[in-house]
Amino acid sequence: MKALCTKRKYGVLSGEKENYPTLNNLQKINLQPNPEWRVTVEHPEEGETIQLHLKNTYKLTQVHEFKTVLFEQALIVAPPIKQEQFDLILKSISSKDKIEIIEPAAGTSPLEVLKKLLEKHIYGAQATSFMSFSSGRPLVDDKFAWFVFDKFYDKLKNEEWKYEPQKHLT
Repeated sequence: MKALCTKRKYGVLSGEKENYPTLNNLQKINLQPNPEWRVTVEHPEEGETIQLHLKNTYKLTQVHEFKTVLFEQALIVAPPIKQEQFDLILKSISSKDKIEIIEPAAGTSPLEVLKKLLEKHIYGAQATSFMSFSSGRPLVDDKFAWFVFDKFYDKLKNEEWKYEPQKHLT
């Protein structure tokens, strides 16, 4: 549909400006080491709201990255705007009283998971000879425990360490 020019009888307006989709309900998921974000977007034509999940802060703060996520997750083609304009939109939804901070479940931080796996390794099968020690079992004394780190690290890679439990339990 062509827009009519307001100044000339047979002219056409140089282009109607589309509105950028409305953003609100910014949520910060406090994952370690990098937080993830959720933001609600209102579809400009249909009026329905869609929640976007952004894997890192860069995808939230850079207009081109955000437009990509917006199209991938909500199938909304946003009009081009400058980074300064996008920063103003972000500033309007990111004041401290407007952001909802979501903490991950207890016991899912990388340090807590590592501690559990270390305790499982130390208090599991223990070394009774030099051969069992060199194969990866820990040697436990009253106050100390010794183990071959490379063997422990290999065991970590086979255990839950390759997963990110914070993401699965929020």
